[in-house]
Amino acid sequence: MAELPLKEDVFNEVGEEHAKSAYSFVLEAEKVAIRQEDLVSARVVGYLLLYPFTPISCKTVTTEILSIHRFYSKEVTEKIFVLGKMYIGHLIRPFRKFARRTPVSSQHVSRPSFDSLSDMIKTTLVQYPKSHSEAKSNALIRDGFRCMVTRKLDLEYLAEMKDLRAAVQKEWPNDPLTSTQCAHIFPKSTNSGISGTTPVELQKLECAASLWAILERFGYSDISQELNGQHVHQLGNVLTLDITLHDWMDKLALWFEKAPDGVSSMYKLPEDVTFTVDQIIQRRLNPESLLTELDLPLPNPTYLHIHASVCRVAHMSGAADYIDFISRAMEQLDVLAEDGSSADFLAGALSFFTTSPYVVTGSV
Repeated sequence: MAELPLKEDVFNEVGEEHAKSAYSFVLEAEKVAIRQEDLVSARVVGYLLLYPFTPISCKTVTTEILSIHRFYSKEVTEKIFVLGKMYIGHLIRPFRKFARRTPVSSQHVSRPSFDSLSDMIKTTLVQYPKSHSEAKSNALIRDGFRCMVTRKLDLEYLAEMKDLRAAVQKEWPNDPLTSTQCAHIFPKSTNSGISGTTPVELQKLECAASLWAILERFGYSDISQELNGQHVHQLGNVLTLDITLHDWMDKLALWFEKAPDGVSSMYKLPEDVTFTVDQIIQRRLNPESLLTELDLPLPNPTYLHIHASVCRVAHMSGAADYIDFISRAMEQLDVLAEDGSSADFLAGALSFFTTSPYVVTGSV
């Protein structure tokens, strides 16, 4: 978690006067914040200004802050805290995926064994994946049965596909192996299978609707339809990742930023990573029917940019750590301690996870 920079050091270009004015109110809120959740909330708003998703998103947040000052001049600080909590609950938290309390076995007991890559492609490759398992199979074919970052080979498929196993033993005997998983950029919970009337189902529906409303105000008007329902499993929204990297991505600790001056599919990590349709194994095992990016789209750069923007704001503001703290406490705490020591936690849990979307309209 980092303190917001001084007002004198930011928004000094022509045309940034409104943003600078709005930022000064955020700095005041940060200065007077007493509770940790309020401090984090103020910093979320500040970093959304400093690291905007788009120019439209900067204008949107600026307008919200200046409208708060116009309509709630005596409550500016409190309203900025509320605005920050809304963004934590409805923009950042939807991207933070949590492990199931009862782990699901990673063993694919019913998955068939294939003699050849050709058989595997014919059996499993679908144009429009409708499930997590179909998305995983498509992504593995596109990614050459490797983690897109570490390039380690998938252990389970290597054991099941005879020609893949023979090729690896002959041509890549020293390549490291790992267990891979299918990682969604936009989590499945934001669009897939959201329906019902129970309180939990209605909360999920509200959370998803709020996320799309925020992103539309940030200038992303088409994404909710692109990822609607089962389309959340499309190849543009998934990556094959080593199981550890997938866990980091779920925890907002791994994201992909465009490498400066790099090709369109190059991303900056400790070392630059270029995403490609991996044809090496295809060429070796099935050269007459190579699949290309037209058949197997790469991860969508816009989706990756949104995910990276969420992660950056979450970490710089401290929201990622505080969400983790709240979630761990919710799992461990059954009742409020008699001495009231859990009061701060409960206030944070309620405000972060149940704050309704908060929109102030106006113009600057």
